[in-house]
Amino acid sequence: MSNPQKSIKGFLNKLAKTKTSILGLSLIISVLLSIHPSNGISKRTVNRGKAKTVKPETTKSSMDKLRKEAIKSGRVKLRAPIIAENGAIVPVQVQVSSPMTKKDYVKMIVIIIEKNPVPLLVKVHFTPESGHAYFSTRVQFAKTSIVRAYAVMSDGKVYYNSKLVKVSHGCVQG
Repeated sequence: MSNPQKSIKGFLNKLAKTKTSILGLSLIISVLLSIHPSNGISKRTVNRGKAKTVKPETTKSSMDKLRKEAIKSGRVKLRAPIIAENGAIVPVQVQVSSPMTKKDYVKMIVIIIEKNPVPLLVKVHFTPESGHAYFSTRVQFAKTSIVRAYAVMSDGKVYYNSKLVKVSHGCVQG
């Protein structure tokens, strides 16, 4: 084993000795896994705590289908700042009013930022056991754009809400 490998292994072993360190390590790993190497924008799907990369060829067709079927609704509450000083870290929260029963629940929340190089940012899947449909994250805006939050319901209906976010300094793409 080379010296860098020994030092990393030793560091990880030291971190794993306490509960606090384990939580810190899991946070570091989750941040590292969320960085997408091609453009810095995370293209991820979250499903019961597991994330996977979204295939680019399905992105456009998925967005087109959502736009055609969606109904603007107050059931989807979207919170994002009106003005974001830094486009690299913009907080977005989505909450959908639903009883979350086996017959009526939110299957998925989708966040799309229209003017980003990769508009489809996040898909979050829910089950009736989730209890409530709420999601909060920080996303990157390349420039001023409309952010849309879609809620796909168990009966196939799609609701959405949108908000314009003005970005003073967009995230650097390159």
